[in-house]
Amino acid sequence: MIVWLAGYPRTGNTLARLILRETLRLDSSSMYDESETLDLFDSGAIPVGDSLTRAVYDRLSTDGKINVIKTHQAPLDNSPAIITVRDGRDAIVSAADWWGIAVWHAVFGENTPFADYSTFYKSWAPLGAPNRLVIRFEDAVANPDCAAEQMASFLSVPLISKFENRKAEWAASCPKVFSDHRDSWRSRMRPNELEMFWKMHGNAMGELGYEKGP
Repeated sequence: MIVWLAGYPRTGNTLARLILRETLRLDSSSMYDESETLDLFDSGAIPVGDSLTRAVYDRLSTDGKINVIKTHQAPLDNSPAIITVRDGRDAIVSAADWWGIAVWHAVFGENTPFADYSTFYKSWAPLGAPNRLVIRFEDAVANPDCAAEQMASFLSVPLISKFENRKAEWAASCPKVFSDHRDSWRSRMRPNELEMFWKMHGNAMGELGYEKGP
């Protein structure tokens, strides 16, 4: 069966994939050509969009295995989904750096390959459905073994080992992936960008459990 690993870019998809591999021994693939993570994941990539042929889709859906596929897009079906979430301010700043665009454009979802922050999460609603598991990036960083237990329970698979955090090793091979943007919005987002962020994404932030705060 297919299990989507869905998240707005830079919300912890890579961390979730590492936790799945290290603690549940579950490999994952991606809808995208991800040269930046080749040293982390060697299971190949599932082609994006129309290139995900019906034959491949049918095989992955019915082969009796758990096939975890990373996506930044709206759902293609009603398969189970692990959904990564993160404070949108940090996610947008990090995504803007990844894409090489201004934060302002990322707030609006302009000049980006994917939908804006709110549109993405609305497309996966309701997040509280039985076939949805929400993994909060900040919590997974603080306690990856708890995230592993949640995913093991959701997927009905055994928890095989504790998570060994090898961030220094992984960051050495994939520095762009592991750049640290936590709370960087405080120094990176201008007042007008913050104001527009809350106008556009305040409802989504509240639904995901993030408060405006200081």
